[in-house]
Amino acid sequence: IGIFFNTFMPGSVGGDLIKAWYVAGQEPRRKTKAVFTVLLDRVIGLAVIVFYSAVTLLFYRQWLSARPELKGIALSLWTFSTASGVFLIAFYSPMVWRSGAVQKLIAFLKKVPRIAGVVDAALLYRDHSRAILSSLMLSAFSVLGINLLYSIQGHSIGIQMDLAHYFFIVPIGLTVSAIPLLPGGIGVGQVAFYKLFEWMGADPKQGATLCTILQVYSILFNCIGAFFYLKFKKRPQETTTKDCSPLSLATAKRVGP
Repeated sequence: IGIFFNTFMPGSVGGDLIKAWYVAGQEPRRKTKAVFTVLLDRVIGLAVIVFYSAVTLLFYRQWLSARPELKGIALSLWTFSTASGVFLIAFYSPMVWRSGAVQKLIAFLKKVPRIAGVVDAALLYRDHSRAILSSLMLSAFSVLGINLLYSIQGHSIGIQMDLAHYFFIVPIGLTVSAIPLLPGGIGVGQVAFYKLFEWMGADPKQGATLCTILQVYSILFNCIGAFFYLKFKKRPQETTTKDCSPLSLATAKRVGP
Protein backbone atom coordinates (compact mmCIF):
# COMPACT_ATOMS: atom_id res chain seq x y z
CA ILE A 1 0.00 0.00 0.00
CA GLY A 2 2.87 2.32 0.81
CA ILE A 3 4.57 1.87 -2.55
CA PHE A 4 1.21 2.24 -4.30
CA PHE A 5 0.79 5.71 -2.82
CA ASN A 6 4.42 6.55 -3.63
CA THR A 7 3.17 7.02 -7.18
CA PHE A 8 0.74 9.78 -6.21
CA MET A 9 2.31 11.45 -3.17
CA PRO A 10 5.00 14.16 -3.46
CA GLY A 11 8.47 12.65 -3.55
CA SER A 12 9.35 9.04 -4.24
CA VAL A 13 8.74 7.98 -0.61
CA GLY A 14 5.55 9.92 0.12
CA GLY A 15 3.73 6.64 0.64
CA ASP A 16 5.51 6.31 3.97
CA LEU A 17 2.94 8.70 5.44
CA ILE A 18 0.11 6.42 4.33
CA LYS A 19 2.00 3.39 5.59
CA ALA A 20 2.50 5.03 8.98
CA TRP A 21 -1.21 5.91 9.13
CA TYR A 22 -2.21 2.30 8.49
CA VAL A 23 0.29 0.90 10.98
CA ALA A 24 -0.87 3.34 13.66
CA GLY A 25 -4.48 2.32 12.99
CA GLN A 26 -3.61 -1.33 13.54
CA GLU A 27 -1.76 -0.57 16.78
CA PRO A 28 -3.92 2.06 18.56
CA ARG A 29 -2.31 1.42 21.94
CA ARG A 30 1.24 1.65 20.60
CA LYS A 31 0.92 4.23 17.85
CA THR A 32 4.26 5.92 18.49
CA LYS A 33 6.19 2.66 18.54
CA ALA A 34 4.36 1.42 15.44
CA VAL A 35 4.98 4.60 13.45
CA PHE A 36 8.62 4.60 14.60
CA THR A 37 9.17 1.33 12.69
CA VAL A 38 8.26 3.14 9.47
CA LEU A 39 10.63 6.00 10.29
CA LEU A 40 13.43 3.59 11.18
CA ASP A 41 12.92 1.73 7.92
CA ARG A 42 13.39 4.94 5.96
CA VAL A 43 16.44 6.02 7.97
CA ILE A 44 18.14 2.65 7.45
CA GLY A 45 17.40 2.78 3.74
CA LEU A 46 18.80 6.30 3.42
CA ALA A 47 21.95 5.41 5.37
CA VAL A 48 22.64 2.39 3.14
CA ILE A 49 22.00 4.35 -0.06
CA VAL A 50 24.39 7.13 1.00
CA PHE A 51 26.97 4.56 2.12
CA TYR A 52 27.12 3.05 -1.39
CA SER A 53 28.00 6.40 -2.93
CA ALA A 54 30.43 7.30 -0.15
CA VAL A 55 32.37 4.04 -0.50
CA THR A 56 32.41 4.31 -4.29
CA LEU A 57 33.98 7.77 -4.09
CA LEU A 58 36.63 6.47 -1.70
CA PHE A 59 37.82 4.03 -4.35
CA TYR A 60 37.47 6.48 -7.24
CA ARG A 61 38.76 9.70 -5.78
CA GLN A 62 40.30 10.58 -9.13
CA TRP A 63 36.81 11.65 -10.19
CA LEU A 64 36.99 14.50 -7.67
CA SER A 65 40.18 16.00 -9.06
CA ALA A 66 38.71 16.09 -12.54
CA ARG A 67 35.28 17.36 -11.43
CA PRO A 68 35.40 20.01 -8.65
CA GLU A 69 31.59 20.13 -8.40
CA LEU A 70 31.68 16.64 -6.89
CA LYS A 71 33.94 17.60 -3.97
CA GLY A 72 31.11 19.13 -1.94
CA ILE A 73 28.92 16.07 -2.56
CA ALA A 74 31.75 13.75 -1.56
CA LEU A 75 32.39 15.62 1.68
CA SER A 76 28.68 15.48 2.57
CA LEU A 77 28.49 11.75 1.82
CA TRP A 78 31.59 10.92 3.85
CA THR A 79 30.43 13.07 6.77
CA PHE A 80 26.96 11.52 6.87
CA SER A 81 28.29 7.95 6.54
CA THR A 82 30.88 8.48 9.28
CA ALA A 83 28.34 10.07 11.60
CA SER A 84 25.88 7.20 10.98
CA GLY A 85 28.55 4.61 11.73
CA VAL A 86 29.65 6.36 14.93
CA PHE A 87 26.04 6.69 16.10
CA LEU A 88 25.33 3.01 15.44
CA ILE A 89 28.41 1.92 17.40
CA ALA A 90 27.59 4.28 20.26
CA PHE A 91 23.94 3.15 20.32
CA TYR A 92 24.98 -0.42 21.09
CA SER A 93 27.96 0.40 23.29
CA PRO A 94 27.37 -0.42 27.00
CA MET A 95 30.09 2.05 27.95
CA VAL A 96 28.17 4.89 26.32
CA TRP A 97 24.90 3.99 28.04
CA ARG A 98 26.58 3.83 31.45
CA SER A 99 27.71 7.41 30.99
CA GLY A 100 26.04 9.84 33.36
CA ALA A 101 25.69 12.46 30.64
CA VAL A 102 23.73 10.07 28.41
CA GLN A 103 21.44 9.02 31.24
CA LYS A 104 20.74 12.66 32.10
CA LEU A 105 20.00 13.44 28.45
CA ILE A 106 17.53 10.54 28.20
CA ALA A 107 15.83 11.58 31.44
CA PHE A 108 15.52 15.14 30.14
CA LEU A 109 14.04 14.04 26.80
CA LYS A 110 11.51 11.80 28.50
CA LYS A 111 10.13 14.82 30.33
CA VAL A 112 8.95 16.23 26.99
CA PRO A 113 5.58 14.53 26.25
CA ARG A 114 5.88 14.47 22.46
CA ILE A 115 9.46 13.20 22.53
CA ALA A 116 9.17 10.66 25.34
CA GLY A 117 7.33 8.12 23.19
CA VAL A 118 9.89 8.38 20.41
CA VAL A 119 12.76 7.92 22.89
CA ASP A 120 11.10 4.83 24.35
CA ALA A 121 10.51 3.39 20.89
CA ALA A 122 14.15 3.96 19.91
CA LEU A 123 15.48 2.44 23.12
CA LEU A 124 13.56 -0.79 22.48
CA TYR A 125 15.89 -1.51 19.58
CA ARG A 126 18.91 -1.69 21.88
CA ASP A 127 17.74 -5.22 22.68
CA HIS A 128 17.17 -6.09 19.03
CA SER A 129 20.52 -5.58 17.35
CA ARG A 130 19.91 -8.66 15.19
CA ALA A 131 16.81 -7.03 13.69
CA ILE A 132 18.77 -3.88 12.85
CA LEU A 133 21.61 -5.91 11.31
CA SER A 134 19.15 -7.93 9.25
CA SER A 135 17.49 -4.73 8.06
CA LEU A 136 20.84 -3.26 7.03
CA MET A 137 21.76 -6.39 5.08
CA LEU A 138 18.39 -6.59 3.33
CA SER A 139 18.59 -2.91 2.45
CA ALA A 140 22.12 -3.39 1.08
CA PHE A 141 20.93 -6.22 -1.19
CA SER A 142 17.98 -4.09 -2.29
CA VAL A 143 20.16 -1.13 -3.27
CA LEU A 144 22.60 -3.51 -5.00
CA GLY A 145 19.73 -4.87 -7.09
CA ILE A 146 18.57 -1.37 -8.02
CA ASN A 147 22.09 -0.39 -9.12
CA LEU A 148 22.37 -3.52 -11.26
CA LEU A 149 18.95 -2.85 -12.78
CA TYR A 150 20.00 0.67 -13.76
CA SER A 151 23.25 -0.68 -15.17
CA ILE A 152 21.55 -3.36 -17.26
CA GLN A 153 18.93 -0.93 -18.57
CA GLY A 154 21.58 1.70 -19.27
CA HIS A 155 23.64 -0.78 -21.26
CA SER A 156 20.58 -1.76 -23.30
CA ILE A 157 20.05 1.83 -24.46
CA GLY A 158 23.72 2.37 -25.26
CA ILE A 159 25.03 4.23 -22.20
CA GLN A 160 28.78 3.71 -22.00
CA MET A 161 29.56 3.77 -18.28
CA ASP A 162 31.22 1.40 -15.84
CA LEU A 163 29.27 -0.23 -13.04
CA ALA A 164 31.17 1.94 -10.55
CA HIS A 165 29.57 5.05 -12.05
CA TYR A 166 26.12 3.65 -11.33
CA PHE A 167 27.07 2.88 -7.73
CA PHE A 168 27.70 6.60 -7.31
CA ILE A 169 25.03 8.15 -9.54
CA VAL A 170 22.00 5.95 -8.77
CA PRO A 171 22.01 6.27 -4.94
CA ILE A 172 22.33 10.06 -5.12
CA GLY A 173 19.70 10.28 -7.85
CA LEU A 174 17.27 8.21 -5.80
CA THR A 175 17.90 10.31 -2.71
CA VAL A 176 17.21 13.55 -4.58
CA SER A 177 14.06 12.02 -6.10
CA ALA A 178 12.66 11.66 -2.58
CA ILE A 179 12.42 15.46 -2.21
CA PRO A 180 8.66 16.11 -1.93
CA LEU A 181 8.11 18.42 -4.87
CA LEU A 182 6.26 16.35 -7.48
CA PRO A 183 4.37 13.04 -7.26
CA GLY A 184 6.55 9.94 -7.49
CA GLY A 185 9.71 12.04 -7.78
CA ILE A 186 8.88 12.58 -11.46
CA GLY A 187 10.75 15.58 -12.81
CA VAL A 188 13.01 15.89 -9.79
CA GLY A 189 14.66 12.56 -10.62
CA GLN A 190 15.19 13.57 -14.24
CA VAL A 191 16.95 16.77 -13.22
CA ALA A 192 19.14 14.90 -10.72
CA PHE A 193 20.23 12.23 -13.21
CA TYR A 194 20.75 14.85 -15.93
CA LYS A 195 23.20 16.80 -13.75
CA LEU A 196 24.94 13.71 -12.34
CA PHE A 197 25.52 12.30 -15.82
CA GLU A 198 26.80 15.70 -16.93
CA TRP A 199 29.22 15.89 -13.99
CA MET A 200 30.50 12.39 -14.70
CA GLY A 201 31.26 13.30 -18.31
CA ALA A 202 28.41 11.26 -19.83
CA ASP A 203 25.52 12.40 -22.04
CA PRO A 204 23.10 14.12 -19.62
CA LYS A 205 20.11 13.43 -21.87
CA GLN A 206 20.77 9.73 -21.52
CA GLY A 207 20.69 10.14 -17.75
CA ALA A 208 17.25 11.76 -17.85
CA THR A 209 16.02 9.08 -20.28
CA LEU A 210 17.31 6.27 -18.06
CA CYS A 211 15.58 7.80 -15.04
CA THR A 212 12.30 8.02 -16.95
CA ILE A 213 12.46 4.38 -18.06
CA LEU A 214 13.09 3.15 -14.52
CA GLN A 215 10.32 5.38 -13.19
CA VAL A 216 7.91 3.68 -15.60
CA TYR A 217 9.01 0.30 -14.25
CA SER A 218 8.57 1.58 -10.71
CA ILE A 219 5.07 2.94 -11.37
CA LEU A 220 3.96 -0.34 -12.93
CA PHE A 221 5.32 -2.25 -9.94
CA ASN A 222 3.76 0.19 -7.48
CA CYS A 223 0.35 -0.34 -9.05
CA ILE A 224 0.39 -3.90 -7.70
CA GLY A 225 -0.23 -2.26 -4.34
CA ALA A 226 -3.73 -1.27 -5.50
CA PHE A 227 -4.83 -4.87 -4.97
CA PHE A 228 -3.69 -4.82 -1.34
CA TYR A 229 -5.19 -1.36 -0.80
CA LEU A 230 -8.63 -2.45 -2.01
CA LYS A 231 -8.45 -5.63 0.04
CA PHE A 232 -6.99 -4.15 3.22
CA LYS A 233 -9.26 -1.12 3.52
CA LYS A 234 -12.24 -3.41 4.10
CA ARG A 235 -10.71 -4.62 7.35
CA PRO A 236 -11.24 -2.85 10.71
CA GLN A 237 -8.69 -0.15 11.38
CA GLU A 238 -8.21 -1.07 15.03
CA THR A 239 -7.09 -4.34 16.56
CA THR A 240 -9.78 -5.58 18.94
CA THR A 241 -8.01 -8.73 20.09
CA LYS A 242 -4.42 -8.40 21.17
CA ASP A 243 -3.21 -11.80 19.96
CA CYS A 244 -5.11 -12.12 16.65
CA SER A 245 -3.38 -9.41 14.63
CA PRO A 246 -0.50 -10.63 12.44
CA LEU A 247 0.95 -7.14 12.58
CA SER A 248 0.79 -7.15 16.38
CA LEU A 249 2.65 -10.46 16.48
CA ALA A 250 5.28 -9.26 14.01
CA THR A 251 5.77 -6.02 15.91
CA ALA A 252 5.97 -7.85 19.22
CA LYS A 253 8.71 -10.09 17.87
CA ARG A 254 10.72 -7.10 16.67
CA VAL A 255 10.32 -4.47 19.33
CA GLY A 256 8.99 -6.34 22.34
CA PRO A 257 5.83 -5.66 24.37
